[in-house]
Amino acid sequence: MGPPASEPLVGQIVLESLDLLVDCTRQTLMVRPESPLLPLLKLK
Repeated sequence: MGPPASEPLVGQIVLESLDLLVDCTRQTLMVRPESPLLPLLKLK
């Protein structure tokens, strides 16, 4: 939660559940190379 038009923050647990890694150098999210087709969490 934050003020209107603020950027959302995603926590480490959520990123791990979605099987994503943070690339701080490029400021992007990327799929874990060990399991690009098998996420740990299935979204509906």
